[in-house]
Amino acid sequence: MKAQDKGLRRRDVLALCVTATAFAAVGAREARAQGAPRGGSLAVGFSVEPAGLDPAFGDAPSVDRSIYNMFYDNLFFLGQDGSLQPALATSWEVSADGLAVTCKLRSGVRFHDGAACDAAAVKASIERVVDPALNAPYARNLSDLAGVDVLDPATVRIRLKQPSGAIMTALAAEPGMIVRVIPGQDIRRNPNGTGPFRFRDWVGGNALTAVRNDTYWAMGDDGKPLPYLDQITFRFIRNTTVKITEARAGSIQIADSIQSRDFEAVSADPNLTLPPNSQGIHQWMSFNARCDQPRSFVTCHHRALRPGDANADHAGGLGLRGRSAGPTARPRRGAPASSALRLYWRILHRRHPARPGHADRSTPAGPVPAGWPALPRRGA
Repeated sequence: MKAQDKGLRRRDVLALCVTATAFAAVGAREARAQGAPRGGSLAVGFSVEPAGLDPAFGDAPSVDRSIYNMFYDNLFFLGQDGSLQPALATSWEVSADGLAVTCKLRSGVRFHDGAACDAAAVKASIERVVDPALNAPYARNLSDLAGVDVLDPATVRIRLKQPSGAIMTALAAEPGMIVRVIPGQDIRRNPNGTGPFRFRDWVGGNALTAVRNDTYWAMGDDGKPLPYLDQITFRFIRNTTVKITEARAGSIQIADSIQSRDFEAVSADPNLTLPPNSQGIHQWMSFNARCDQPRSFVTCHHRALRPGDANADHAGGLGLRGRSAGPTARPRRGAPASSALRLYWRILHRRHPARPGHADRSTPAGPVPAGWPALPRRGA
């Protein structure tokens, strides 16, 4: 698999940028498109200031990641088409029983403090997230993790308690960002990863600045190490009007969360542009498929649970996965549908079983897929 360069990943909204600046220099993909020169700095008007820079404690999923990506890498990440792409891991293999994922690590990668990012460091980073003493919010995303084994300095084996379709997606997001684990060090204000930028300073409520990591492992199309920029500054600006004013003045070159009411005025300005920004947010659904009473109501398209679908497998209460996300547990063949599954189908197709004293109002919105049980009326 060919590694893809990771650039600045912004929110799933339209971003505002000044056309006169090297907007392409934010990430390698954009830089290739416009042939942006190396060097220079970028100022970003960003709506949400992170609570800290420890990816295990992020409180704004996918938003914090726009900042975390400057400092940290994952073993792999999800590409625009939803497939896993190599980063710190050059390859990975899932065992036949779905209980282990063996990853080959990229050689020569170092943390910002100069320490080697080897198998022992990867083990320490991943297991840190699920350590009860840390009490990290993202530990729940790795609940199927049994442990990480060091096979050799360049190989790790991730062991699972049970086959899980969610684990690979979790490892490609905040819980899987590899940090340098030093006992007693608080990385919320002192990030130490392998990412393309190093932390410089952070003035709370104002701005966060990162500078180029001269020893970054990824290479640009010109054969030189990434990143292209020398510096990125995130300025925390909640007010959209202020962002637009700052962009027009040249104080920032990118702004996120531009409101639709401002689209017309921004589009009429020859010095500003509204580029499409179609970032995917990786989500999955899980439920207890073995309980007699459902724990929650879930509404989503039925293809997520349709048997035999090549793009979405149902996971027996363990989560859902995409085409290439990883191992998935499957329900036993011929197993009866749980009440939770029947309730989901009833919600989706607007079935209203008759209540005592009322006529039957069962009105399915579509056909039941082959292999799915018919929904019994109440009392059946």
